[in-house]
Amino acid sequence: MTHMVRIRYLLLTLFFGAFAFLQASAQMKIGNHPTQIQPASILELESNNQALRLTQGDTAQVNLIIAGETTLPDGETPSAGAEGMIMYQLSDKNFYIRKNGYWNRILTSNNENQYFQLGGNSLTKAAGTDTSAFLGLNSAGDTLKIGTNGIPSVIIAPTGVINMLDSLNAVLARVNKLYSGVAKIDTLTVNDSLNVANKFTVNNGTSTVSNIFVMKDSVMMTNLMNAFGADTALLSIGPGGVVHKMSIDSLLASNKPTINGI
Repeated sequence: MTHMVRIRYLLLTLFFGAFAFLQASAQMKIGNHPTQIQPASILELESNNQALRLTQGDTAQVNLIIAGETTLPDGETPSAGAEGMIMYQLSDKNFYIRKNGYWNRILTSNNENQYFQLGGNSLTKAAGTDTSAFLGLNSAGDTLKIGTNGIPSVIIAPTGVINMLDSLNAVLARVNKLYSGVAKIDTLTVNDSLNVANKFTVNNGTSTVSNIFVMKDSVMMTNLMNAFGADTALLSIGPGGVVHKMSIDSLLASNKPTINGI
C-alpha cells in the first residue's frame, strides 16, 4: 500500500512538472489559423472582422491600485511591475502607455497636430482654426529658453521680457514687412552689440519716460556726414552722457560738439 502511494505521488509530481514546463514554454494563438504562430510570439491575435479591446478607464484609478500593492518576493516594486502597461483613457479619449512611472499619451493621426513638429505645423482642428493655440508655456513661473548646441540664446521670462544672450541683429525692412508698420520697443537693453541694417529711431515724448535705449558697453556711429540734405538730425552726447538731437546747422553754429564733455 505504501509503495502504491509513493508511485501515485511520483506520477503526480511528474505530471505537474511536465504541465509547468509546457506552460512556461507555451504560445497562444487566438483567432484565424490557430496552429500558425510566429516563433517569437507569446500571444498572437489574427482576425479579419474582430479587434482587440484594451482596458478602458481612468489612469488615476490605476495609479491608486498600483500604489496599494506590495513589493513582490523577487524585489520588483509595484511601480516597476506596471511599466509598459497600455490603457484607453475615457476622459480625453486617448491611449496611454506607462513609462518611467508616468502615463504618457500615445500620439495618433488625430492628435499629432496638437504638437509642434519639424518641417512646419498647421494650427487647425476638425472644427476649424484653433485661435487659442500657441507655442509656449502655460505655467506662470516657468521660463522659455530657445538655443542651439545645448546653450540657450533667447530667454523669455514669465513676464514676457525677452533676453538675448549674444547679439541682436535687426533688419528693419524685414521687421516692417512682418508687422505692416514700424516695430516699436518700449525699452531695449543691449549688453553686447546691436546691428541695424536700415534706420533705428528712439522717441522720447515730453510727458513720458518710456522708449528708452540703454547701452551698457559703447555706441559707435558712422557716416554721420551723410546726414546733410533732407535728413539733418544729429545726436550730440553732452556732459553726463545726456544725448541731444539737433540739426547739423545748430551743431556747427555752436562750434562746441561734445562727447561726454570732451
